[in-house]
Amino acid sequence: ELWGGKTVPDVTGEAQSDAVWVLESKGFRVNTTQVKSDEVEGIVLITDPQAGSRVEKGTSISVSIATPRAVPDIVGKTQDDAKAALDKEGLDNVTFTTEKSNDDEGTVIALSLDAGTKVKAATALTVTIAEAYTVPDVTGKSEDDAKSALADAGYKVKTKTTYTEDTAEGTVISTDPEPGTKLASGTSVTLNVAKSRAKELISETKDYFSKGATVVIDGVNCEIVSCDSVDYEGDGVVSYTVTAKKFEKTALFGTLFANSEQMSGTITWGSDNSIRSSSPKLSK
Repeated sequence: ELWGGKTVPDVTGEAQSDAVWVLESKGFRVNTTQVKSDEVEGIVLITDPQAGSRVEKGTSISVSIATPRAVPDIVGKTQDDAKAALDKEGLDNVTFTTEKSNDDEGTVIALSLDAGTKVKAATALTVTIAEAYTVPDVTGKSEDDAKSALADAGYKVKTKTTYTEDTAEGTVISTDPEPGTKLASGTSVTLNVAKSRAKELISETKDYFSKGATVVIDGVNCEIVSCDSVDYEGDGVVSYTVTAKKFEKTALFGTLFANSEQMSGTITWGSDNSIRSSSPKLSK
C-alpha cells in the first residue's frame, strides 16, 4: 500500500459488527444490505468491491449480510402475488393446491407453515388456493341421486316439476342455476324434475272409476263394477272404458240394478286435476 490505495480485506463469513469494524479501521465507508440466505444469520456473504481489490481510501464498500428466509404472510393474496412474495424469499420447493372455498377465487386461503416461520430455500411449503364452488351437472339423474350430488357439492336443494312425456318421470331435466355456474356453498339450487301428466291423469281416472263408486254417466246413476282401460290422449284428455250397473232408487223396492254393461267416454282434466268436461257427461 506504499504505492497508494487500500486493499479490501476479506471479511467473508465474519459477523456484521466485526466486518464493519475491520473495514472502517482501514479507512473505508460501509453500506450493509440484507440478503436472504441459508447461511448463518448476520454473517458477511460477499463485499463489493471484492476482497483483495485495490481501491482509494474512503471508498464505500457494500457488504451483503445473511438474513434468514421466512414464510411470507400471503393469506388473502392472489396466487401471482403470493408467488412473487415466495420468490423474493428464495423459496423453491413450493406446491400450489386448490380447495373449494367461498373465499375470493384464486386467493391464498391456507399455508402448510405459519407465516413468519424461518425456513431454508428447499423447505417444502404447500400453498392452498381458493377454488370456486360450481353447480354440478346432474341432468339425467334421478331426483334422489341429484339431491345427493348437490348436497355433496355443498348446496341446499329445492325441487319443482315439469310435465313432460319426453323424459322418464322423476328424472332431472335441468337445474337453476345451470351446471358449471360458480355459486357459493350453502346456496339453494333448484332441480327441475320430469313429471308424467299421462301417468298422473290415468291414476286420477282410475281413482274416479274405482270399484263400487257411484257415478252419474250421461244423467244415469251407475255403480262401477270395474275400470277396464284408461289411455292418455294428450292435452289433459283421457279416454276410458268401464263396466257399470245402472240403477234407480224407488220408495217401494229400494235400489233396482240393471245388468252390467261397458261404457266408454273421454274426460278433459283441468290443471288442478278437476274434471273440466267429459263425454258423456259425468258427475258424482
